[in-house]
Amino acid sequence: MKASILLLQTNLRAHSRMAAGSLVAVLCLVSLAMAIYLSGLRDDRAAGRTEQGATHGRDTPAESAAENPTESPGPVAQAANVPALLSETDAAHYRLIFSLQKQGDFAAARAFISRLDDTLLMGHVEAQRLQHTARPKTAELKHWLLEYADHPDALWIHRLVKRRLPRKLRKSIKSLPRQTGLAVVPAPPPPYVSKKNLTRKQRRRVSRIKRAIRIWLRRGKIRQTERLLRRGYVIHLLDRYEMD
Repeated sequence: MKASILLLQTNLRAHSRMAAGSLVAVLCLVSLAMAIYLSGLRDDRAAGRTEQGATHGRDTPAESAAENPTESPGPVAQAANVPALLSETDAAHYRLIFSLQKQGDFAAARAFISRLDDTLLMGHVEAQRLQHTARPKTAELKHWLLEYADHPDALWIHRLVKRRLPRKLRKSIKSLPRQTGLAVVPAPPPPYVSKKNLTRKQRRRVSRIKRAIRIWLRRGKIRQTERLLRRGYVIHLLDRYEMD
């Protein structure tokens, strides 16, 4: 009997050890899986940061188009058959010209200017040259203003020319309006005010008449409008200008 009990206890201990070993193995597998998952998650985040940094490091489409005007147009431009403004050769020459002038190498820039087929951007080229020249000649500034008065750089060149004039002459020249990038729209004319001496009640009636006329005209009711304008009280309230 004792031997059976001892054997049973031994078996129970063996099973307990096996169960504990299985539990440890399961826990190890779970830990390993979690480690692999977390490692992959960190790699994905690192790749995302790298991709985001690369995206921020690249130019926007507009900047890329400005830096590379010879690249093929987008699908919308291709569908509309929009022609390129500059040829690939001229675009490359303009990039070199702007770069050389920024470094102060005007002689080399002039060599590339002579090779241009399209002078579309010469206003910008000349403005940059004047900006990077220590003291541009007044005659050059005046000539530039005559050629490119509507250019974005016209304001500062005009100020530079004005500063070189004698003080008395400088005061007599009006400054150019400040450029805001918005189109100048003339102010609408002030509303017409009748010279007839009407009472407050009559002015209200005139307003109702004009409102009715506007509504009828929008709806195409020409005959009703004409009949209204022929009525005596309307002729009395409206002057000749308002009747027209």
